[in-house]
Amino acid sequence: MEFDGPQPRAVFDAFTESAGTALAGYERGRGDHHMDLMLPWVSPLYEANRELLDAGHWKHGLRADRRTIDAFPRYAFEQVTDRRYACEDLFPDELLDT
Repeated sequence: MEFDGPQPRAVFDAFTESAGTALAGYERGRGDHHMDLMLPWVSPLYEANRELLDAGHWKHGLRADRRTIDAFPRYAFEQVTDRRYACEDLFPDELLDT
């Protein structure tokens, strides 16, 4: 796939970094029960989610989350389109190794 616009790798890297920053902020917030959010249910909900989900639940990239990404073109083929797209059709070439 050709892409005309911002460099896809730079955008991917920025989103990956921002997810890590957000997760680190949530982890830091555990120490003071997320008082900066002023929502009483955030800490119990965050703890429940930590138990339910693994540490890498915000996956980014084709390799990291192929099973989930593959569901979208499969569902589109089953419900909407006449063509079965592959995951590789959805990503710029420089992101196929992510």
